[in-house]
Amino acid sequence: MNVGGAGEKKSSSQSSPLSPPGLVKRRHSPRPVNESQGQFNKRQPQVNKIDTFSQSQLGITNTFEFKLKSWVANAVESEKANRLEAQKRILDAQKNNAETLDLSGLNLTDVPPLDVLTTHLKTLNLANNRLTTLENGCFDGLTALQRLYIENNQLTTLQNGCFKELTALHILNLDNNQLSTLPNGCFDGLTALKWLFLANNRLTTLQNECFKELTALQELYLNHNQLSTLPNGCFKELTALETLYLDNNQLSTLPNGCFDGLTALQSLYIDNNQLSTLPNGCFKELTALQELDLEHNQLSILENGCFDGLTALQELDLEHNQLSTLPNGCFDGLTALKWLYLSYNQLTTLLDRGLSVDGDLYLEGCTGLTSLPESLSVGGDLYLKGCTGLTSLPEWVFELGDTQYVDATNTGIPVRLLEIYNHRQNEAGYSGPRIEFSILDNQSSDDVTADQLPQR
Repeated sequence: MNVGGAGEKKSSSQSSPLSPPGLVKRRHSPRPVNESQGQFNKRQPQVNKIDTFSQSQLGITNTFEFKLKSWVANAVESEKANRLEAQKRILDAQKNNAETLDLSGLNLTDVPPLDVLTTHLKTLNLANNRLTTLENGCFDGLTALQRLYIENNQLTTLQNGCFKELTALHILNLDNNQLSTLPNGCFDGLTALKWLFLANNRLTTLQNECFKELTALQELYLNHNQLSTLPNGCFKELTALETLYLDNNQLSTLPNGCFDGLTALQSLYIDNNQLSTLPNGCFKELTALQELDLEHNQLSILENGCFDGLTALQELDLEHNQLSTLPNGCFDGLTALKWLYLSYNQLTTLLDRGLSVDGDLYLEGCTGLTSLPESLSVGGDLYLKGCTGLTSLPEWVFELGDTQYVDATNTGIPVRLLEIYNHRQNEAGYSGPRIEFSILDNQSSDDVTADQLPQR
């Protein structure tokens, strides 16, 4: 396998340019959501509601103002103060033709009338309220809206067509709600949507056509849910999708066809699930994929062909699994690979046939690994820290380039041999890599002292 370019371990933590303020995407840990701008103390609800007022009783001739003041007047007494504050912010936005309306942190239980803001409103923040449902029509007329934040509410379901008139929307944040299902049609009309946040909900499955109209979507966050499987073709309409987060779910298998249609996908995160095997060809349509994260699963074996089709893959993370061996040919075809992470597995041997990684190879914490094969080729840095079963280094390690680095700290290499290795790399004319060693507490240090060993 011929692969190209060494480099540092990459991260997926860069934020999207239009991501909500304070919302930082992360690679392996939950992303923080927007902090509300001003919290109001919760009051105990009262049972009795204010009597319904007529437009003439309120002395209002403007239909929108009547709807808004009725929404306030018909509230239970404990919600009235917060609704008055929401009314003030809405009327101010109307008066000033504001492009942003912040209704976050007001403990609202439903969406107020907003149809007077149709021509100018671009950002609406409803985060950190107590919304349990979104009524059909609650966003009607907001055809200029580009960003809608509804995270940290209590939504349990989305009605079909509730967003249907938001044809200019780019960002929809529904993180940290209680959604257990996404009905087909719930995202109808969102043909311009680019970022969809659904993390930290209670989703257990996906309908085959729930994303069918999201043809412009670039990033989809389904992490930290309870998904146990992915139906075939559930993403097939997402032909523009570049990043998909499925980490921290309960996926135990990846059926063939579950990623069909994702021909533009560049980054796929499936870490922290319960995968025990990868079916042959499950990634075959992901021809643009550059980063695949499978760490913290239960993979015990890699079938030949499981990575077929990944001709653009640059980074493959298999750390913290249960792999004991790597079958010959399991990485065949990964001609663009630059970073291979195999640390913290149960590997006792590597491929009998040559494994060639032109970038960095991580084998840290593989305590069962006793030797490195002569056929192994590494073009970047080599990380062997914590390989306590490793008792020597093959000759090819010392023949690596002088710009390369080898971390051989906390291995099982005897102290006397460490002294020889250390002396060799300090000799005049040595042109090999910089190799870092250390003396373990359980080894004798009679023959060499720590200050004689190279310091990083």
